[in-house]
Amino acid sequence: MEGDNLTKQFSKKNWVIIAIIMAVVCAVAIIVAVVVINANPAFKTSDNNVGLLNQLENEESEIVEVFNKRFHFLNGRYKIDRVVLLGEGEYAAVLLELDSTKYRAILEKSSSGWVVMGVPAVVLYYEDFPEAPVEVVRAINDLGVENDE
Repeated sequence: MEGDNLTKQFSKKNWVIIAIIMAVVCAVAIIVAVVVINANPAFKTSDNNVGLLNQLENEESEIVEVFNKRFHFLNGRYKIDRVVLLGEGEYAAVLLELDSTKYRAILEKSSSGWVVMGVPAVVLYYEDFPEAPVEVVRAINDLGVENDE
């Protein structure tokens, strides 16, 4: 009899210890998640940042003009769907359609104005734009994905 009572008490203690350990593990996981999210906030674009949206309103026509001059030989065969600023406004994405295919292009803002980086592509690869931050290339590839099907 005495052994059974000891087993029941031991079991209750084990469950309490397990519950405490689980609570601590969950708390640590929540803290880590909050730190990671704050350390790597969503990449800023003119889609999610009012300051960049205001900047885009002032610079979109210049970005489109620079892009059109660079690819003048396409003779209007493409249609620009949208322009998006990224980061701190030092990069721009041009999403365009050419022959029913959607393309992406990167422009960089320099001291002399906007400059097209490389050529438009369906998917941009980091290796083709070594001077652009990986986050910029990734963000541009993510733009319009829901409409690309």
